[in-house]
Amino acid sequence: MKKILIGLGTLSALLLSGSDVIADEIRLNFSGNLIVPTCELTVDNPEQTVKFDDYSKKDLMLTGKSAAMPFFITVKTCASASKINIIFKGQEEALASGALAITGAASGIAISLETSADEPIKLNSDTLSFNISGGTQERLPFKAYVLKLPNRTIEAGSFSAVANFELSYP
Repeated sequence: MKKILIGLGTLSALLLSGSDVIADEIRLNFSGNLIVPTCELTVDNPEQTVKFDDYSKKDLMLTGKSAAMPFFITVKTCASASKINIIFKGQEEALASGALAITGAASGIAISLETSADEPIKLNSDTLSFNISGGTQERLPFKAYVLKLPNRTIEAGSFSAVANFELSYP
């Protein structure tokens, strides 16, 4: 047994004393994420409210829609973006393609959106593109109006609706 231990000791000394050392190879992984910073929204609070003026049922029956109410989505710090895409999302009114369904006591109406150039915006499908200057603040203009639904009786009362919007930077 003593001879085996001496033999192993000699073999170990020969292996360790040479210039070649046995080592394990360990893999080192690197990863990261390069991003383009997004623009910041500037609203007084996270929920922006577009308040319609009181509008008469009689006038709505005659014209089919209310006067447009302008609103803006303001973005800032877009130094790395030259274009913004926006899509409005929400519960679509079944009787008015692309219009926003309402809740509340009123009925026979929906809310429609349009660009500042009076072009209709279809909810959940139209993507609008805006060129931006990369300045400190950009105001994106829109309009909303109350729309009479076809073949429906208009009932007066309060109403509300919720739309979300999504910004992307192509």
